[in-house]
Amino acid sequence: MANANIRISPLARILAAKKQIDLSLVTGSGFQGKIMEQDILSFDPSKIATSKSPSKFEAFSVRSPLLDDSSAKRVKVDNVRKAIAKAMKNSWANVAYVNLIHKIYVSKLWDYRKSVKDFIFEMTGANITFLAFIVKAVALAIHEYPVFGAKYDEKTEELVYPDRVNIGIAVDTDHGLFVPVIHDADKKSVVQLAQEIVTLAKAARDKSLKPSQMKDATFTITNYGSVGSLFGVPVINYPEIGILGVGAIADMPVLDKKLKKMVPGKVMYLTTAADHRWIDGSTIGRFTSRVGLLLENPNLLGVF
Repeated sequence: MANANIRISPLARILAAKKQIDLSLVTGSGFQGKIMEQDILSFDPSKIATSKSPSKFEAFSVRSPLLDDSSAKRVKVDNVRKAIAKAMKNSWANVAYVNLIHKIYVSKLWDYRKSVKDFIFEMTGANITFLAFIVKAVALAIHEYPVFGAKYDEKTEELVYPDRVNIGIAVDTDHGLFVPVIHDADKKSVVQLAQEIVTLAKAARDKSLKPSQMKDATFTITNYGSVGSLFGVPVINYPEIGILGVGAIADMPVLDKKLKKMVPGKVMYLTTAADHRWIDGSTIGRFTSRVGLLLENPNLLGVF
């Protein structure tokens, strides 16, 4: 049975296999038609019509050719794009998604980076980006909320907590999306992280990434702010169980609590997507708040 690409929860898939149910005959009650456990338990094959004559509904649902124009351009999908497509479908089929969006105030971070970037570049040659601060904040927050670094083992039905904090960073290239990994990110300074981000991004873009630079991520950050997006809904790099999406820094009026009036400020939106099977919404909120607090107070990042 061609059931591999059907959206279904892991438990429902196991039940269907035991009952030898053809998933193409099951109507899912979950989000976007995802097949849930109850759908398998309540499935009655005797109610499925056996007649091969098409109904009126089926007649209208017959697929027409994609294009009738024989001059249409066809482009072969390369292996990188096939791998990306497989990973995206695998994530949506296996994760119970929940997304929380936090607005954080990063005027201090903006000014702090501006005050140190030239000196750091002169001393080390590193171009210190906002992403370096974000990676550091996430690595520290994972120490406080280690479940965000865990992975779910479907075979043993266990959450596996690694003893390292390895952060994947999504890199957009002309030949597809790559996620190189900063290993032991929690043990590195913001400057060291900045240097490694530049090295990994360059390797991704010139196709020189080594297999070791793509392995063992425990959590991923995607920076869609680099292309101007304010916020989004990131896709988890399964079997990881969380991802942080970072929006662009925007100029917005903010409340100055001391002056008790609105003043110009810098704002950024963080979206944490997580697998709701293993992480409660309250924990997602606290984790994102911790990341936000560290970014709103960048001096703290130099203490650890």
